[in-house]
Amino acid sequence: VKQIYLKVAKKLKEYGDQKYNQWREETKQLLPLLLKNTLLKVVPGGSATHVNPEASEESSVAEEPVTTNKNVHFIVNFDPKLREIILEAKHMEKLGFPVPETARYMALLEDKYL
Repeated sequence: VKQIYLKVAKKLKEYGDQKYNQWREETKQLLPLLLKNTLLKVVPGGSATHVNPEASEESSVAEEPVTTNKNVHFIVNFDPKLREIILEAKHMEKLGFPVPETARYMALLEDKYL
């Protein structure tokens, strides 16, 4: 029984390490790309839609369009993946895993981003 327990524990540890390494590499590659996106997106001709961000986690459009005098609309362009990375980084750090520096910085400033 002890041998079976040790085998299962070893497999679980390997699986956890594999998933962590996969997350770390994905975050290192994806986060800089997401941070390069502009915060406001121009929607010409008044075709902006109203989307509640709490109701749609997959949407990168938030709250209400802002209209200027020239009939140009702006929408918030905040990718939901950023929120996910911030939350994951916080949890990974609590679990004692090393977190990529950019993700750690974003997690520390969570209240400013979200």
